[in-house]
Amino acid sequence: MFGSHFNFFQTKIIVMTLKNFSRIMSLSVALLLCSHSIWAQFQYVNPKPGSSMHHVETGIILRNGALIDPSSLQASLFSVVGSKSGNHAVKIILADDSKTVLLNPIVVFKPGETVTVTVKSGMKTLQGLTITGTTFTFKIGDTGNPETQARIQNALAQIHTEEMGAPPVISRTNSPADWHHALPPFDIWVNNNPAPGQIFFHNFSFFLTGTSHYCIIENNGDSVYGKWDTIKGNNFTLNGNNYLTLYNDTLMAFQVLDSNYNSIDTFQMGNGYKADVHEFLIYSNGHSFLESYDAEPFDMTIYNPTYNPDAIVTGAVVQELDKNKNVIFQWRSWDYFQVTDDTHDPLTTSTIDYVHLNSIYPDTDGNIIVSCRSMDEVTKINHTTGGLVWRWGGKNNQFTFVSDAEKFSHQHDVIRITNGHITMFDNGNYHSPPQSFAKEYQLDEVNKVATLVWKYSRNTSAGPVYGNAMGSMQRLANGNTLISWGLIYVPEFPTATEVDINQNVVWEMRLDDTYTDAIYRIHKFTWDPCSRPTTSTMRATNITATKAQLSWGAATNASSYSLNYRLQGATNWIVKSPSSPNKTVKKLTPGSTYEWRVRSTCTNPSAQSGYTGIKTFNTLAGRDVVLTENKESNVYIYPNPAAGLFTIHFNVDQDGPVQIKIYDITGRIIYFINKDMNVGEQALKVNLDGVTAGMYVAEIRTASGKFTQKLVIE
Repeated sequence: MFGSHFNFFQTKIIVMTLKNFSRIMSLSVALLLCSHSIWAQFQYVNPKPGSSMHHVETGIILRNGALIDPSSLQASLFSVVGSKSGNHAVKIILADDSKTVLLNPIVVFKPGETVTVTVKSGMKTLQGLTITGTTFTFKIGDTGNPETQARIQNALAQIHTEEMGAPPVISRTNSPADWHHALPPFDIWVNNNPAPGQIFFHNFSFFLTGTSHYCIIENNGDSVYGKWDTIKGNNFTLNGNNYLTLYNDTLMAFQVLDSNYNSIDTFQMGNGYKADVHEFLIYSNGHSFLESYDAEPFDMTIYNPTYNPDAIVTGAVVQELDKNKNVIFQWRSWDYFQVTDDTHDPLTTSTIDYVHLNSIYPDTDGNIIVSCRSMDEVTKINHTTGGLVWRWGGKNNQFTFVSDAEKFSHQHDVIRITNGHITMFDNGNYHSPPQSFAKEYQLDEVNKVATLVWKYSRNTSAGPVYGNAMGSMQRLANGNTLISWGLIYVPEFPTATEVDINQNVVWEMRLDDTYTDAIYRIHKFTWDPCSRPTTSTMRATNITATKAQLSWGAATNASSYSLNYRLQGATNWIVKSPSSPNKTVKKLTPGSTYEWRVRSTCTNPSAQSGYTGIKTFNTLAGRDVVLTENKESNVYIYPNPAAGLFTIHFNVDQDGPVQIKIYDITGRIIYFINKDMNVGEQALKVNLDGVTAGMYVAEIRTASGKFTQKLVIE
């Protein structure tokens, strides 16, 4: 943790002022003292004691390592005091691991203040052991004024520009409107017995809006699914919980889609941070990992008196959320890296992106591997303490590279594969000449030796393929490797390539280069789900005393459905098997609550999905019956008889004007409305309070004809 600080002092002290040297030494000593007292009782504390530049919405995380007795978490044990904001009431949460205690302030902190956290002795483990208390401090970042906020937003916007590089000179004759269809234009260059499965990707352009799609295609290019969307789609993949996920630019959050492509959940970071597009991982236990870029005003003269005293420097934040979306682990580059760890960017500028963290991988030993592009470094983080396990590549490299003299440069997508090796997409920005590779390393983490055991680069008529940003590498089940070449502009370069174990190209595709589109990552999965209907699409309509129309969104690959319904409290379900996603159920009990659920039956594959969640509806009271009904138009009135307020329900076959008139028995119009309505089921509430009791006739005129119903007013 502190080795990098002391190395920095040894190499940079000659250019520091005595004042700056004293400032850093004082901070390091304070951190050492705080750490000694903290780690004696707790494995992990966030914010890190003595740290600074925290968000005003930050929460406090305490983990002793033992299972905690929830009854011992009394408010009197915890004190959170801001030097400007005073005492803070906190919401106390025991996370789903039963080990992590969260103190979430009800009111946010103030910019620039120091926060003191006091934990009294009294928390207990499930074994009855008392956890000794402690005290620590941290500081909130001073980013509250509008000018600083504007500079921060500009710095974050520049990150994408710097990663993208200079735009090419390309003639664009097509309009973005040409892309408003399911799939972008692309060519399959090679399709020669690739691995089975479907290809998942999202295309987008830095230079031309309106060209984004998220897509699933077959090896031959046939569409499985495609959607044009300029707001969401990036990092589109099948995630670890077997749901589809993608990034929403407007929300700055990730959305979860079910296998019917309906959004069913949204994931955002906590502690005031907004999720960055680069990584989102979610697992079957509901835990997830996200990252954020954290731009802060920073005095660079601590490194060199000629540097900018008020630069905007962008660090990185990694978070783990539990299944209830509580932040249970947070790691910040500010606490462990130096800005001077950046390998190539000038440190004299007003904005510096010194980490550019672009992938997270929870390793098989429980720790976390991250890729830091701007540092040419892969880092392993101790998931228990937050400390560093090792640093591989870049200025702080601890490994000996074998069979890889050039090492890796500005890499992406670092993961551990099933054979225990580490794979990555090596963009190769600072190779000579620049060239991109898919690489596989055998890592001896004890002796710190990284041996390159496999690599692949693609040579074309225009030279070696080079993607200066983005990119991915996926080792497939049959040993093939699928590669996204990232940001490429040369028309002769492929967008993505699949090679077999002998490095023969077995599949290759290229996006139409008219729009200078790119793919951040590309993946292949076996995707042939028997999808469960989406609960949020379930509707109960046309409800009367004795029947209801039940409908739901069509499910992917469903050939028919199993509809179950029953009186609430009953043991046995009534089962229907409609072939389409709707069914009118009859002979219901008036004035009762019914519950219902649905599942899919599929012929390819031959399977049944799980059931949806259970939903309910209520039938109308006993006398609420429809006196007349036109089955073709499905017009009905309820309640009927009515006391004055009732609803007319009907179908509209095409957009346009709808007229509703109500006549008394003499033919006099007592109610009239004329309004435009959209296609679909419509329900209009009518209030005839004060109207004389008796028999009336309701007339509904739509584009498809005139329909009447009898109505009784009591």
